Amino acid sequence: MENVQRTRRRLPAPGTVIAAIALLVALGGTAYAAGVLPSNSVGTAQLQANAVVSSKVRNHSLVAADFKQGQLPQGEAGPAGPAGAAGPAGPTGPAGATGPAGAKGSTGSAGPQGPAGAQGPQGPPGFSALDYVTKDFGPYPAHTQYGGEVSCASGKHAVGGGVETDGDYGQQSVNSTYPSDGTGSGNGGTNAWTAFVDNTSGTTLGFTVYAVCAAAGSVTGP
Repeated sequence: MENVQRTRRRLPAPGTVIAAIALLVALGGTAYAAGVLPSNSVGTAQLQANAVVSSKVRNHSLVAADFKQGQLPQGEAGPAGPAGAAGPAGPTGPAGATGPAGAKGSTGSAGPQGPAGAQGPQGPPGFSALDYVTKDFGPYPAHTQYGGEVSCASGKHAVGGGVETDGDYGQQSVNSTYPSDGTGSGNGGTNAWTAFVDNTSGTTLGFTVYAVCAAAGSVTGP
């Protein structure tokens, strides 16, 4: 019988196996993960804190919606642009409906009458009667001036008066007429009436003086 010698194979030590597996993972872990991980299997829970850095973000790929409100600083306002040209006027709108007429206001009522005031002092007595006194003067020569005075009765005063000429229009002119003192001197007063008349005609003419006399308790005058 032929003797057959068998070669016994020795298995590698466990530590060698573990080191080989670690080396394979280090060299091909990334390709394994890309080829084995299913789609949409990596989410927020799988990412570690501060795992995403600037080098992993494509430039100019983020938009304002990717940032929290208030995180992006607001720039300064730019200068105001020039005013645009005025647009064309729009068409005139239709007239609105006429509103209802307002109610007519009521007329206010008169206020109550106030109390009567105290009675004032009694005034001086009025004229109880008037006397008309007249007196004729002349006739006087042409182109002359004469005066005449008519007096009131005792206790009465002249409150008015006048003169009436005898000639036609243009033949005589009244120079003056006024209340006088009744002495014939021509002085002013309250007891008589005086008139001066110019005869401008070529004949003799006269005139009549009138006085309106009344009793009065107090009279003032010239």
